[in-house]
Amino acid sequence: MGKLIEANTLKIKHEKTGIEEDELILTASSSELYRFLEKFMSSTIEDKWEKDEIYTLRRSNAKS
Repeated sequence: MGKLIEANTLKIKHEKTGIEEDELILTASSSELYRFLEKFMSSTIEDKWEKDEIYTLRRSNAKS
């Protein structure tokens, strides 16, 4: 997903984190994330899942 964001193929609000800024946190709204996941899952993008890691998404208490 990181390569797609860097190539501007995939546009979604995000932040880079980590010492080398090589990790991504998607910061879009819940509705934007839902639409993104629907489109991304049905896409034909090759290697859309580069890693076999499983993440659990949870609601943040951050206020905008």
